[in-house]
Amino acid sequence: MPSLNRKPLTLWERHVEKWKDCERCDLHSQRRKVVMARGDIPCDVLFVGEAPGMSEDTLGSPFKGPAGKRLDSIIEGVWLSMGSNATTCFTNLVGCFPREAKKTDDHRPEKKSIQICADRVKEMVVMCRPKLIVCVGTLAKDWIHLSVDEASEAYEIVHIIHPSAILQAPPPNKPLMIKRVVAALQNGLAKMNSRIE
Repeated sequence: MPSLNRKPLTLWERHVEKWKDCERCDLHSQRRKVVMARGDIPCDVLFVGEAPGMSEDTLGSPFKGPAGKRLDSIIEGVWLSMGSNATTCFTNLVGCFPREAKKTDDHRPEKKSIQICADRVKEMVVMCRPKLIVCVGTLAKDWIHLSVDEASEAYEIVHIIHPSAILQAPPPNKPLMIKRVVAALQNGLAKMNSRIE
């Protein structure tokens, strides 16, 4: 018999229960953990990447590898320069590491997996109620429409270069790429702040 004193599950707890053992697509077969989110829920800024990497698959948290650390560093600098205390949350288009993807595809997930996992990302957007959504990488930019209402006036959407591309770029190109990410984030924050005001 269920306990009468048991508290109802929060939205986040229900989300975790629903997705923690997901087997909706083929990616589940070789993952270690479903990588859902890291950060504040709700949040001001939701970062949506492509897929977990090997570090994230082990730790169960998105953007925790070298690329994530680079992104954290850039965000910290931008927020500091703009005097922002915006809260952040991170997730990906898919929750499982696409281990079998070709190296030439940078472990990019297949379209089918992105489509199947879109409901999970939609739930994240609903829970986070962001004022700004940052698409991290081209794949996220191309597929975010599955998870958000692009006509919504509730949030701004901006796109940044994936930090893994910065890490892999030749040294002379890195400063320009970082500058472009910084400019996009500054622009997104400025739009977000003007909306709030």
